[in-house]
Amino acid sequence: MFDFNNKKIFLTKAQLPFLVMAFAPVFLYGVDVSSLFKVTKTTPTILPITGQASIGDKAIKLEVSKNSLSHAVGLTHRKDIESDRGMLYQTTTWQPLTFSGKEMEFATDLIFINKDRVVGLYSNVEPCTDKCINYSLRQKYDAVIEVKAGTVEKLEIKNDTQIDLTYARQD
Repeated sequence: MFDFNNKKIFLTKAQLPFLVMAFAPVFLYGVDVSSLFKVTKTTPTILPITGQASIGDKAIKLEVSKNSLSHAVGLTHRKDIESDRGMLYQTTTWQPLTFSGKEMEFATDLIFINKDRVVGLYSNVEPCTDKCINYSLRQKYDAVIEVKAGTVEKLEIKNDTQIDLTYARQD
């Protein structure tokens, strides 16, 4: 513990009770101080275009999210995206991903895919700040594409629509 005889310590034995009293409310009443230590990032993370989703003769250029950090950040904090762009979230095991409009600045559509076929859709997921609705599917899927709201309707995407995913060559 503390060696109060050590001159390098900034806290004296006489000051210890005051320190305990200062932090007692935190421990006794469960005051949430986690927000004091939370690092928040409001700058968007933009990944390079390394994938493409082809729906018939139409294409969506994709930023490919390959890890949990880029999954968590996704399209948040962006003012907008072009209508022919989106983000692809891949899942390597059957582990459901959950989406919401939290910290988004524009509405999106979510396209859930399993083996190149649409297995679920959510249109017009609105931005939110508190008490956001979570969107996921119970059935199996191996990828999710998040695009600007209206894309699903514009491209006439429905359940069982075929979507071919291709990736840029990684050297």
